[in-house]
Amino acid sequence: MDPANNGLFSSDLWLRALESYASGTHLTVKLFDAEERVVFGPVNPTPLFQLFEQKGYDPGILAECARRCLAQTDSRPAVMVSQVSGLTAIGASLVLEGKIVGAAVAGYAFVDFSQLSEVQRLAKDAGIQFERVWRVAREQKPIPQHRLMLNGELLQVLGDALLRENYRTRQYEEAVLKLKEAAKEKDETHRELREHEERLHKAEKMAAAGQLAAAMAHEINNPLAAVTNSLYLLETQTNLDQTARLMVTTAAAELARVSRIVKQSLSYYRVGTAPRDLDLGGIVQESLQIFSEKLRRIGIEVKTSIQGGAAILGFPDELRQVIDNLLLNAMEAMPSGGGLSISVRRSFDWTHRRRKGDHKGVRLTIADSGSGISKENSRKIFEPFFTTKLDKGTGLGLWILQGIIAKHEGSMKVRSSDAAGKSGTVISIFLPSHSRALEKAKAPNSASVA
Repeated sequence: MDPANNGLFSSDLWLRALESYASGTHLTVKLFDAEERVVFGPVNPTPLFQLFEQKGYDPGILAECARRCLAQTDSRPAVMVSQVSGLTAIGASLVLEGKIVGAAVAGYAFVDFSQLSEVQRLAKDAGIQFERVWRVAREQKPIPQHRLMLNGELLQVLGDALLRENYRTRQYEEAVLKLKEAAKEKDETHRELREHEERLHKAEKMAAAGQLAAAMAHEINNPLAAVTNSLYLLETQTNLDQTARLMVTTAAAELARVSRIVKQSLSYYRVGTAPRDLDLGGIVQESLQIFSEKLRRIGIEVKTSIQGGAAILGFPDELRQVIDNLLLNAMEAMPSGGGLSISVRRSFDWTHRRRKGDHKGVRLTIADSGSGISKENSRKIFEPFFTTKLDKGTGLGLWILQGIIAKHEGSMKVRSSDAAGKSGTVISIFLPSHSRALEKAKAPNSASVA
C-alpha cells in the first residue's frame, strides 16, 4: 500500500530506515496503523516471505503480532509471537504524544525447525511442496530469542524516532508555508520566517538521526551476536562450573547494558531510573579497569589523579557512556601508543559564575598525546554527522555526549593541536554537584551509591 495514504508514515525516511533495519536483521517489515491496516510494506521480503506470498498463504502471525502491539497500554515491551510451525514475528507499538498510533512488525524467522514434522505441517497448510519449504528453511539461520527481543527494542526505538521527528517536521513545514503566505503582505514577517526555516532545517537533521537505530542494528550485529550466541550455548550446558556460570552472568549484564546504551545514546527513550548520588571517580576507575587490557596492548601509558569524594547527582549509565566514548576516542587517536592522563577533582564553575546558585562541582579532564584535531575541524566536532573517521564513525559521538552533559547541566570544552611534535587533545568536563532539573527528577527514596 502507498504510504502516502497515511500522513504519519509518508516520509521517505521511513523507507530508507526500514530498508536498512530489515537488511541488517534479515527480516521482512510491515507497518500497521491504529486500525490494524497495513500502511507500509512489506520491506525487504525474505525468501520465506516470498514463498508464502507466491502461494497466497498467510499464517496470520504478522497480523496477530500487530494486534498485540496495538493492545498495549501503559508499558510497551517488544512483542514476540511464535505460534505457527516454529515461525516467529517481533513487533513494537508506535506512540505519538502518548497515544498508540500504529505498530511495526518484522518476520518471519525460524527460532526452531529441528523437527521435520513442523516443516511438513507448514508445507501442507501452505499448499507448497515440502522440498521447497525445507530448502528455504535450511537457508534461514535460527535466531535466538535474546536476539529477537533486542531487534524488537531497536525496532521500537527506530519507529518512535521516525514517527516523532516526521510529525515535528510536518508541523514546521506547515508553519513555514503559512508564514510564506503572510510574508507576501507584510515584510516584517521575514525575520520570523527565517527562524522557522532554521528550525525546520534542524528538525530534518534530527529526523535523519532516527536512522541511527537501523544503522546501529547493523553495526553491532557481529559483537552482539557473539555475546548472544555465547549465552545461548552456555545456557544449554548442564555441567557448568562456577567460573562458567559467572561468565554467563557477566555476558547477560553486558548485553543488557548494550541495549540501554543504544536507547540512551539516541535520546529517544527517557531513562527509566531516577538520578542518583554517585562518585564520578569510581565510574572512571570502573571504565579504566574494563579497557585496561586494550590500553596495555596498544602501548598507552595511563596516569590518573582521582580525588575521593567527588560526588554529583546524575545517571550513572549515561555518564559511563560519556567516559567510555572519550576513552575509545583517545585510543583511536593513539593507535601506536602514547600517554593518557585522567583526573577527577572537586572544582568550581567559573564560566557561569554570574548565575545564581551553587557553583561547586566536579571536573573530569582527559588528555591524550594522539594525532590531535585541526583548527578547521575543531569548529565542527559537535555538529551531528560530522566525522573524520570515514568508514568507522557516524559523526554523532560528541554530539550525543554534549547532550548528556547538558542534561546534567554541565559543560564540556575541547582543546586540541595537530602540530608535529606537539599534537594531542584535552577534554575538560564540569558537572555541578547540584542540578535543579535533576533534583526535581530525583525520587524521594532514590538510593545513593559510592
